[in-house]
Amino acid sequence: MKRPTTAHNRKWQAPRRFGAMIAALAIALPMALAMALGAPQTALAADAQAAAKCENAVCITANALTPVVTSSSGYQATVTITNATAQDIPQATLNVATNALYTFSSRVDMQAWAEGETAIPTRNVLGTTAVLNLAAGSSTQASVSVPADNDQIKAITTWGPKPLRISLDTGSKATNASLCSFLTRSPDGLRSADTPPLKVTVAMPLTAGAWNVNAGTFTSLVSGDHAASATTQTESIMASDEAQRQTQASLISQHPDLQVVADPSYLATFGDNAPHTAATMQNGFFDITAAGTQATGEFTEAGITDDDWKAGDSNAIAWQGQGAWTMDALTRAARQGYTTVIANADFEAASSASSAAAHTGSYLVKTDAGMVTVLASQVTLTRLAQGQATSDAAAAETTEAGQMARYIAQSAFYQMEQPYAERILLVTFAPGMDAAHVSRMITAMEEASWISLSNLGELEAATPYRTGNQAIAALPKESGVPSQTIAAIGGTLDTLAQARENIERFATKVIVSTGTAGGTADGNGSSPNNESSSGNGSSSATASPNASQSASAGASPSSSASPNTDTQALARQDASATAKRSGDATNWINRLNAAQHELALMSLDGSGLNRGLAAQAKGLGDELFQGVSISPTEAINVVSETAQMPVTVSNSHDFPVRVTVTSKTDSMQIVTSREVEAVVPAHGEVQVTFLIRVLTSGHATAHLALQDSDGAEFGSAHETHISSRLQVSDMSGMAIVVIAVLLGVLGLWRQFHRKKDPDE
Repeated sequence: MKRPTTAHNRKWQAPRRFGAMIAALAIALPMALAMALGAPQTALAADAQAAAKCENAVCITANALTPVVTSSSGYQATVTITNATAQDIPQATLNVATNALYTFSSRVDMQAWAEGETAIPTRNVLGTTAVLNLAAGSSTQASVSVPADNDQIKAITTWGPKPLRISLDTGSKATNASLCSFLTRSPDGLRSADTPPLKVTVAMPLTAGAWNVNAGTFTSLVSGDHAASATTQTESIMASDEAQRQTQASLISQHPDLQVVADPSYLATFGDNAPHTAATMQNGFFDITAAGTQATGEFTEAGITDDDWKAGDSNAIAWQGQGAWTMDALTRAARQGYTTVIANADFEAASSASSAAAHTGSYLVKTDAGMVTVLASQVTLTRLAQGQATSDAAAAETTEAGQMARYIAQSAFYQMEQPYAERILLVTFAPGMDAAHVSRMITAMEEASWISLSNLGELEAATPYRTGNQAIAALPKESGVPSQTIAAIGGTLDTLAQARENIERFATKVIVSTGTAGGTADGNGSSPNNESSSGNGSSSATASPNASQSASAGASPSSSASPNTDTQALARQDASATAKRSGDATNWINRLNAAQHELALMSLDGSGLNRGLAAQAKGLGDELFQGVSISPTEAINVVSETAQMPVTVSNSHDFPVRVTVTSKTDSMQIVTSREVEAVVPAHGEVQVTFLIRVLTSGHATAHLALQDSDGAEFGSAHETHISSRLQVSDMSGMAIVVIAVLLGVLGLWRQFHRKKDPDE
């Protein structure tokens, strides 16, 4: 994986002064534009957030600071002053000062200054400006611009980081404020030893961040549109932000020394415009480091196997996810073909390496599956590059300008600390970082003459900092994954497993095999609600019951259809498309499973931003069942002992389905037949009927549901209200009336022909 490094050769072969002038122009022009046009939106948002944290005090936040001072650059500073006190400040003076002769002796010394804990005198005042009428609760912006020929800048005769203090003098101790940052003087124009530059490898993961679901593909999948064609081509259900891709491609082309490690799935979305990358990572940015918190069987049930994230080629590098690179995680990666992994700043932050001098971030670890090289990010530089302060007390580092000033100063100190030491530092950006921020940070590094941007191949080939038992001892003992994250991953796996199970259930328990696509329905004669009753279901291809219907006893004619013919194709005017269908749902089910698998892999990415995709995967299965529905009549009025209840079953899919419609009433006096089986053609409907038997007048509600071939319910349940007003309308009723009349006539005859009792 060796890649030639030419940046530092070009930089150090050119004349010093010419290079410094170019650097000064490259730095000064963007700074001038930033002050004239305003900072980028992301930087402004960060500045506003930092200012919002100011409470009961006067606070200064850095908006723009010249990161590198050369013999021709001068110095510019733009800050926001926030008055969070109850006092108005009618007049104040903003001072920007440094100590031209001071040299930081240690990293501890620099950190203490950043946190405002060291009283270093700053008597070299670079510039001042007046701040007027700062009302209580308000903010204002102030700038100081210092020309290159300023005597105080010329007083800096040694290169490297210098203390910078930005202070506000209001005349009252209660409202005075100061901010401690850094000014870094380059070697340009100064008498200093020509020492080798500090080698730094800057790597960025190229990932999608938050994936989107292609709505058109999702709809086509769940409906089965075009799924019955002979093609087996699988269209990705995932979608990424096109504007984001263009921005990332532009960033990579502008900074060829930026080492890009790409997610293969995301890289494929660039098509023919894929940017140059140094290596690929695990597919879908699968979280290898957090995978150990779950049982292997849970991933299998969710549809994910180890082969899904194995190394795609010899250049593949596994990028750290939400967990740490423990021995178990490294072994897991090695088994899938990864010989190199990248660790974030936390890897060394928790070990003794954090207190050692800056060194090559390489650890050679022996695992049960082979040797693995861990490329560890340098703690301080990486945190600053990722937009983090070195500590909560480092007030200037709450903004990008302050972080960049500290980054440049810290890198200069590392070079001065061991100017002739052979080491390569690794600086990594976080997944999904703003491209504009990355560009500004790496531009500052490119223009720092004491930094030579290296590549990943050179870093991998460098002598490891630790090997053997020392490397093993440096590994984290725990994954470090928070309990809530572990629970969230477990929930995601459960949802994915359910999604996979639903697709399998629909494919095997609902979809009809080839050759049974006719519109038919069969009813059984089971006893409804423990009452003796028989019901024969019938079907009609076009029946659509009214909202309220009066049903009387009688049999509906049954319709029949050829088992290999969709009898509704002509009515739907899609006979041509129907004739082209293969009738085999295998391709469709394969596409559904592929989509679920893709969603599953992306939902377990190392950033934790895509767990919502698991719900989308479950939605695939849910929508399959929702594509089969029932439309019962809302109300039925029964005027006899028996009647029929029609129910329409619809199928929106490209393939026929076999379902069972069940009915159960909440009354013992009004009951229906229990269930009817129906085969519903593709994009069609059939009507089934249930027998209603009434013992007395009254009201009841029939609860209707769909079941698969195993008798498990799915879809939405429905209700039909049944009202009975029993009338004499059959032979048994007439017999009762005749008998009653005869008994009445007999009674009258006896009344008129009876003999009187003599004793009466």
